[in-house]
Amino acid sequence: MSCRIVHVSDTHLGYTEFDRVTKDGINCREADFYASFSRIVDDILELKPDAVVHTGDFFHRPSPANRPLIEGLTQIKRITDAKIPVVVIAGNHSTPRTVFTSPILRAFRSIDHVHAVFEQRYEKVLVNDMAFHGLPHINDEDACAEEMGKISPVNGKINVALLHMSVGKNYLMDEYGERVFTVERMSFLDECDYTAIGHWHNTQMVPKLKCAWYSGSTERLSDREAESDKGYIVAEFDGNGAASITFHPVAVRPWRRFDIRACGEKSVEEIQREITAAGESSTEGSLVSVYFHGIKPDQSAAISNIWITGQFPGTLAVLHRRIFQKARQYMPVMEEKGETLENIFNEYLRKNVNGDAEYEELRAQSQKYFHRHATGE
Repeated sequence: MSCRIVHVSDTHLGYTEFDRVTKDGINCREADFYASFSRIVDDILELKPDAVVHTGDFFHRPSPANRPLIEGLTQIKRITDAKIPVVVIAGNHSTPRTVFTSPILRAFRSIDHVHAVFEQRYEKVLVNDMAFHGLPHINDEDACAEEMGKISPVNGKINVALLHMSVGKNYLMDEYGERVFTVERMSFLDECDYTAIGHWHNTQMVPKLKCAWYSGSTERLSDREAESDKGYIVAEFDGNGAASITFHPVAVRPWRRFDIRACGEKSVEEIQREITAAGESSTEGSLVSVYFHGIKPDQSAAISNIWITGQFPGTLAVLHRRIFQKARQYMPVMEEKGETLENIFNEYLRKNVNGDAEYEELRAQSQKYFHRHATGE
């Protein structure tokens, strides 16, 4: 009894970001998510697996707009037209928080060969020689804990558990209502041949379990995932149930991250040279994040976002992340000299503004804001 399963997760169809559109008028990032999923479906049709599992957050929202709904159903239909079964569970992004919204995955039940698990309870799905144990996102924490204990393997089948949560607390995403599979119930999962997990966006094996993997998201949603590969997992089982796991990357939009460290120990000119050098690398069409570690307020004011973005021509977007020096690093010096923030700003103006007239005009304007901050008026 051998079989091959493709594990996909966190496609987040309908996700949008940045005010940039394609020539067809679609948000560029939204189009990126459609494209990566389409590439994965191309691979699935070539691989011809015995089943495809999707471990949650198929859509980015519980009530997707028309376009992501159409795109998602079209890709699922491509798979099922090839007579490949699909088992999909609901994640936290695609689960309504109230009873007044119908679960969107209900629409999938109208398609032959699709088994959608979304009713906030454990469900067992039998497909040929495979038993899938679906635990979708459950809004109620106590109910979720109860449903965890219902996972039970089927003798004579290849057993696959499907989860959308953090296994332990190491894979939390800092999102509202996310769930944790408790350590006390881990033994249920080790009775399965493979545990397919969604929610964590980077591909990763879970070392606490004998055969459990996050396949990761199919596109990058933040610079925490910058330069990490995106794709899907193929799990192949031999006649004895042993699994061989392979990660298959797909082409997605590059996301480059540049860290300018110890800014407080450098001059503004030195920081600018580092940014310019970073911009000379290949960033065409990419997303770019620039982190300024330990930067001082006066340095930050001297390096504008517009200038930074201009050093990375051809990019989709440039994100600026300023991590300021902690106040305690320089406050004692201010207190010793009796300096105020207003005095420091005026000193900055004196050094960087040409001409007394301009200096006096800016000083007068800033004085209004300092007065308002001090008096609350």
